[in-house]
Formats: sequence, structure tokens, C-alpha cells
Amino acid sequence: MKEYQAVLSIFKGSNFVVKRPGGIQCKIIGKVNESILESRVFNINTTCSEPDFNYQIAWKLNKKKFQELRLNRGNVKIECHQLTNDGKIESLIGYCLISIKEAIEITSYEEIDVKNSKILPLTGTKQPWLQYGPKLLCMLHFEDPDKVIAPVQKRKMILKTPTKKDQTMKVPLPPPPSATEAPPPLQEFMWSTNNEMGYFQLGQPGPSDDLYIMNITLIFCQHLRHLLVPKSSKLRDMEWRIMIDAFGITISSDNFMIPEDDCEEANCKSTYLGDKSTARIRANEQEFSRFLNHSVLEMKVTTVKDEKLELQGTAFIELEALTNPEIIEIRSVVNIIPERAKNIPRQHKPQLSQIVDLEKELASMSVQDTVNDNGDGTVVTEFSEVGAGDKSAKTEKRSEEIAVVPEGQSYKDPLAKKYNFCPEITSSKPSAETVKEQQIILSGRLQESSSSSTSKSRAVSIQDKEILPSPIKLPKKSKIPPGNYVLNLKFFGLNIKCRRPFNTNWFVVFYYPPLSVLPEDKCILQAKPKQLWMRNGSCILVLMRTRLRDGLFDEDPISFAHVPLGDIFTSDSDDNNCRLLKGSAAVYTFKNSQHNMIRIGYIGYEFILSEDKGQNDLESSASLFSVTSVQHETKEKDNNLKYGSRKENSIEEWRAQEEKKFSESLKEKEKAYFQILSAEHKKQKDESEKMINEKLKSREAQLGESARTSQFQLHQELEELKLQMRSLEADKNMEVKSLKRQLDDAADLLKIANEKKRCVEIKLSVKDEEIAKPMSNRNKWPDLEALVKIEKLEQEVCN
Repeated sequence: MKEYQAVLSIFKGSNFVVKRPGGIQCKIIGKVNESILESRVFNINTTCSEPDFNYQIAWKLNKKKFQELRLNRGNVKIECHQLTNDGKIESLIGYCLISIKEAIEITSYEEIDVKNSKILPLTGTKQPWLQYGPKLLCMLHFEDPDKVIAPVQKRKMILKTPTKKDQTMKVPLPPPPSATEAPPPLQEFMWSTNNEMGYFQLGQPGPSDDLYIMNITLIFCQHLRHLLVPKSSKLRDMEWRIMIDAFGITISSDNFMIPEDDCEEANCKSTYLGDKSTARIRANEQEFSRFLNHSVLEMKVTTVKDEKLELQGTAFIELEALTNPEIIEIRSVVNIIPERAKNIPRQHKPQLSQIVDLEKELASMSVQDTVNDNGDGTVVTEFSEVGAGDKSAKTEKRSEEIAVVPEGQSYKDPLAKKYNFCPEITSSKPSAETVKEQQIILSGRLQESSSSSTSKSRAVSIQDKEILPSPIKLPKKSKIPPGNYVLNLKFFGLNIKCRRPFNTNWFVVFYYPPLSVLPEDKCILQAKPKQLWMRNGSCILVLMRTRLRDGLFDEDPISFAHVPLGDIFTSDSDDNNCRLLKGSAAVYTFKNSQHNMIRIGYIGYEFILSEDKGQNDLESSASLFSVTSVQHETKEKDNNLKYGSRKENSIEEWRAQEEKKFSESLKEKEKAYFQILSAEHKKQKDESEKMINEKLKSREAQLGESARTSQFQLHQELEELKLQMRSLEADKNMEVKSLKRQLDDAADLLKIANEKKRCVEIKLSVKDEEIAKPMSNRNKWPDLEALVKIEKLEQEVCN
């Protein structure tokens, strides 16, 4: 039968940090079902954290077994064990799995290359390996003996198979990879900076280069105090900074401090950063893909003391997932490898959360040959962008707001409070085709610098900073002229991703801080603007999930989405002075009592801002949204402070009016909702009574049928009893007759016995007479007649 060879190639490892003097010894074991093969012993010293294994393990499998493993999604388990000095297994460093279905077919040994390998992190690790995260660079392929080109020198068998016959050999790599074939680190990529155009150039510039925009956002960090050795008591006054090595330069975040409520041992949890960096990268698609596959972002966590940086830990981010065109961002929480700290508890592990998203902007390059200015006649080729300043060439930017709350967040999230809701009674099921459209008339005043934050929050706004300033000035968008406007909000395509389907009602609530505007026929969120955690200029779409339980509404955790309403005021207008904003926003929900937010789906939206021409007859408690322009004048510092105080006072008065209007409209809506609830309750009561009457009638019918069947059964049982009585009487008569017959027989036997007794008595009397005769008469001859009589009597007795 035809046989295949499944070959596992182990090239090298990473993050094998060894701090034991003299190094350690390790061994790799491969398992396929019951087939177990071992490698030779490797030495790992303290100076090299990326050991080169360069080893192969091969299994011989027949065609049937190989196909079964591929169809049943069989896996190859790779275990890495630490050995003692005697060569025995001391502990498990970790293990990983490779699916046999992912094995590639090769026709030549030259295809066994590091470029086709995968980085597999080891799971099941324990301390001290857990804090380093060791990984293996492996490749799995299978060889068809009819197609594989045999090498010049055959590979030698090192060890025999320990278990089955189909496990043949353990072999080293046929062509061991050289140092040049290893994946190039970040420093080996050639980077250059184009300060004139404002981007980084990867490799040599060419006419087919594309422009990529990469955003690196630091969300939060936690348990940083455990990186310090020794732990400082002046943690409150210590400044931190995160340095990112990327694109040939070092990107520095802003200095931050750990808040006071997180400095204590019991409350040492997380610190919100909100630091965002944007880089424009010009590169060829193939070269940029190689950069994403073979590079990582190194993030160094440092402390700042007397303007000097001291390294406390390092974290790494892999960018390989961005090569998939369906993935536009990477959200991950990575562990920080401490520089000097040791024996950090698992629950206090330092971590860093970040988001890396990538956008592609197609921009062609124009090539122009010019003569060098030095006068030597040298021809210089210059590359310039065509249409780089045109915003229409860019892809549509994601409109999703970042709403990430770190695990174990120390500050209290106002959204975690329990509010009272008055939901709408409806039986419609949510679907992607359902379109929810509402026309909302806003009231208030739009100013150029809107700072509507009413409460101090520890979560600062995310600062977006350009790593390289772009000298290209885009044309400014037209401002909204003063006037009255109508805003139409249209939400569609609610796509919720859940593991199991659920049947529940969804209600939509709009809440725009600080206007407090709600649609007429939707549920009401009873909360003030200052009680909500949000960013300025955003409209919150709150989705509340309710279930009907015993006639009451049960409130589940709130789900919400951040929608950038403010972007419509800066969008381009058409000939009719209408502005359109389309996009989709992520829907988040609370995962547990610690207020961790997770994304559960998306919702699409479409906003249209148009002038009010008196054609909208809407029931509204608010007046039209009046837009006015504010002129900024250059004044002294005292005048600016007075202007700011007057502005804050006007906003507070306006907010008080809006809250009053909101409370009045809330009472009216509550009355309407109570009427709807009472009508629905009455309807449900009538339906329940009708259902009970129907059940009673059906029960009576069932009882009548059961009574008739029981009567028929009783009649049959009575007939059976009569038959049994008759049979019993017949048996009784037979027994009486038999007893009489037995009594007659007994009487006859008694009569016979009496006669026999009489005969015996006669015989005895005769014998007595003979005995009584004198002796003289005895010698005479016996009386013959008497003897005959005796014999007759004996015969009668015998009969």
C-alpha cells in the first residue's frame, strides 16, 4: 500500500529566557494519535533566548490512515520538556498543536524554508515560563514518494520507532537553514523618512507603491507597580512613559502617572492612557506584506526620573494578522516582560492593552527625471504623489468610536448604575432588514468650540498625534451657515453576533449630550447628561434587551454604541445644502460586574442634515436647532477668562432649560406608556380567561368520554363475575356428590367389616369349644363337618 511521510520541521524558538547558571537542557516530543517520537537533547544557555533547533521528526502513514487524519482534523501535538542533569523530564515548558489538514505537499526539499513556517506560542506553561511566553517556529508538510525528488544523500535514521511499525524514523533537517534564511528582524528593513511629503518610505521608492496609514493606540496598562525593584513608596509622584520602536525610529508616548486610588496594594489595577499615534507609510505591497509577517512592535515601559529614562519592562506586538484583508485592526492585551522584577504573582501580571489598525490609501506616483543642481549633469529621478491631497482617494475611515474599559477598572463607570426604564410593548422580532427611522428636531446653540463635559473623569480623551507632520494642506470644509436645520436619523442593519439564538425585544434610545433629545415612541433613559461616560460630540445609541417574564419586564445589561454625530457638521453639502453621513458603529455590552465591555455586533446609520423650510409637521417639545456663528477675537488673558466664564454660565442655563423640558416630556410619555401597559394587561387578561374557558370545556368533554368508557368496563367486569359464580356453584355441586359417594363407600366398607368381625367371632367360639372338650375326646378323629364349616368361614373372611 502507498505510504506518505508526515514531516515536522522545527527551526528555532523564541522567548526562551533562561536565568539558571549554566543553562538548561530540553527535549521536544511529537505525538500523532498513539505514535510518539522524541528529538535529541538541546542545550539552551542564558545568553541566547532564541535557540536554533533545526530538527525534523517524520511519521510513515499509509494512505488510508493519512486520509482519515485529514478528514477528522487530526493534530500533531508538540511538547517541549525541561530535563534534569540525568536526562529525565523535570517539567513541561509548554505544548502547541498543528492541524494535519494544514500540512502542505512538497515536491523538493528546497521548499522546506523558514518563509513557509508558522510561529506557534506554547500553551500550558507555568512559572517561570509563563511570564516570558515561549514560542516555536515550525512547519508541517507531507511527502508523496511518487512525487518527491530524492536528495543526493539519503537522510540517516537516528533512532528506531518506539511503538508502532508505521513510525519509522527521526531525522535531522536535510538542508539546515543558514543564518541568512532566518526571518529578518525589524532593524533589517530599510526605512527612510520623507519630511517633504510627510511619510515613511519602506525600501526603494517605486511607481507602484501604495500609501498605508497605521494607527497605534495605547488603551490602558495595569499592575505597573510590580515592575519596580524595590517597590517605591513614591509611586504617586513617579512618571511613566512608553517607547515604541517602529519604522526605524522611536515613538514616545506622553508622560503619565498612576492615579492615587490605584497606588495602594488593594486597588492596584489599571490606568487609562488613550494615547494614539498615526504614521503614513509608503511601500510596495509585497515588501509591506513581508514587513508585517516578519516584524514586531517592541514597546518599552520606562520610568522618568530627572529627565532620564529607566527601562522597567518590554512588550511585543505581532502584526502578522494584518496581512489578512478582512482584518483591519488588532485588539490585544500583551504581557509586559519585567526587566529586573522576579516572582510576580499571576493575578498581578503587568499588562498593556493596545489597538493597531491599518488603512490603505491608493495613490499613484509620478516619475520625473531632472538634472542635478550641482551642475555635474547627473540625472536624478524624482517621485511625486498624484492626487495625494484629494480626500476622495482615501478609503472611508472607520466611524467606530473606541469604547474599551480595561479589566478591573478602578474608577466607577456611571453606565454601570441601574436606571429605571419604561420600555415599549411590541412583539416584533429584531432583524437586519428592519429599518428604524426617526426625525429629530434639536434645540440649542452650536458653537465652534463645544466643551460640554460636565464631570471630571479620569479617562482622558484619546490624543491623536501625527508622527511626521504632513505638509499637504487639504481644503477646509465649508462651515454651516446660521439658520434652522432638521436632522434625520436612520438606523438599519442591526447585526448581533451571539453563539446561540435568542428571542427578545430590542428598544432604541437616542441620547445626545447635553440636549437630552428622545424620539416620541421609544423607551426613555432616566439619567442626566453628566451621569453618562462619553466623549464630546458623540451621540449614544443605547440598545436595551428585555425579556417577558411572568408579565413583567426584566432588564438585562445595557448594550450601546458610540455614533459620531458631530462629523455631519463638517461633511460636504450638496446643491440643496443637505449633508449626508453614513457608516456603521460597533455595539458594546457589559461582560460582568467589573464593567468589562465587549463588542457583540454592528449597527448601520445614516444621518441627513437639511434646512428647515416649514414642511416638517412634527410633534416636538423642543424648538428648531438654531445654528449661529461665533467670532473669535484676540484678547488679553483676563478677557479670555471672562469670556469662558460667560460661556459656561450660558451653557449651564441652557442645560437647565433642556433638563426641565426633558422632565416634562418624560411625564407625558410615562402617562402614555402606562395607558399602553394597562390596555395590554387587559388584553392579556381577556386572552387568558378565554384560554381558561376553552381548557375547561375540553376537560369536561374528556371527563364525559372517560365516564362512558368506565361504565362499559364495569358492565364487562360484572358479567365476568357472574360467570365466575356459576362456575364456582358447579364445582361445589360436584364436590358434594363426590363426598356423598365417598360416604356410601365408607358405609359399605363398615358393613363388610362388621360381617368379617362376626365371622371371626364365630370361628373363635368354635375353637374354644374344641379346646373345652375333654382330652379323651381329642384323641378321636376330628369332626369332619366342623372342619368344613371352619374352612367356609375362613374363605368368607378372606373374600
